Amino acid sequence: MLTRSALRGAGLGALLLAGCATAPPPGSAVAPGAAAAPPVAPPAPPPAAIAALTAPREPRLPPAPVLPPGPTWVNRPPAPTLLRPPPGEAPPPAPPPAQVAPPAVQPAAAAAPRPGIGRQDRRVAVDNAVAPWRSIGMVRTEGGGRCSGALIGPHQVLTAAHCLVNAGNGEPAAPAAVSYIIGPTAEGEGRRVAVAAIFIAPGFKVRAGPRPDPSAPPDADWAILALDPAVPAAPADFVLPVVPGLMPPWTPLVFGGYQPDRGRGLVADLECWIVTYARAGADRLMLRHSCAGTGGSSGGPLLARQPDGSWMVAGIGSLAISGDVGGWAVPSRTIWRVLQQAAR
Repeated sequence: MLTRSALRGAGLGALLLAGCATAPPPGSAVAPGAAAAPPVAPPAPPPAAIAALTAPREPRLPPAPVLPPGPTWVNRPPAPTLLRPPPGEAPPPAPPPAQVAPPAVQPAAAAAPRPGIGRQDRRVAVDNAVAPWRSIGMVRTEGGGRCSGALIGPHQVLTAAHCLVNAGNGEPAAPAAVSYIIGPTAEGEGRRVAVAAIFIAPGFKVRAGPRPDPSAPPDADWAILALDPAVPAAPADFVLPVVPGLMPPWTPLVFGGYQPDRGRGLVADLECWIVTYARAGADRLMLRHSCAGTGGSSGGPLLARQPDGSWMVAGIGSLAISGDVGGWAVPSRTIWRVLQQAAR
């Protein structure tokens, strides 16, 4: 695990911060055999096209935390049972007419609803060779863990921290035990890329199982993989910018990931949205979303479309709701702030 000082020393802080606001400029990708580009300076403020989405205004929040105490992650099949949210948590509101889920849904295969899916499965297969799905890969560990991750820099992948925990001892996996898989499909395993270093968010810790530690901030469930620098950098248009602020409730989202219950291919919910935010301690927020996703979707990005048609990361999947559709995500603002501090 890298410390913040090590992150700065490796030049990742500036690179990641640059990737968070806007995608790298055209021509910044490294051609095969060429040397990697030097660290990029932090970018200018977000363009006017997304100013309204990143305005520094807090959403109206519940007066008390509504996160379920001690939930269980679902990145390792078979998915364990999650604790239900405490009594009194309101169900997600009905979407506006323009955001109603498509009528063609698949009934869930199991009698008991899968965590994060509910009784009807809205997920559909998507083509991981086209945007934005080409920016999402599979995160594998030697212990059998399978999650999702998204390119947020030329050699940097954003995922969930709990995906990188050794199930045997609860310790973070060594970089050599983690791989990023590009383009797996039902017909092929995809291209495996080695991980050179791992940065895990400050404050993240787990209990045996592994299970979330209630004393750890829930919004620390994120990590960044630094890919093998010998591998050519991701093309500029593969990099997904990270929103530096909070997108408002009702913002439309898509949510994709590599989920074992649907085979080896990439599946996604194409019609979901931000439901609300909830406080999880002083100055800590979690994003409640309506997107369908279960085991393997952890670390997958919640993507919002910009006015120009490109995509931005609004958060990353962390927890699935037991017996219902949707879950909790780490807001991108949390990630942005830590990377800003690391780049100083």
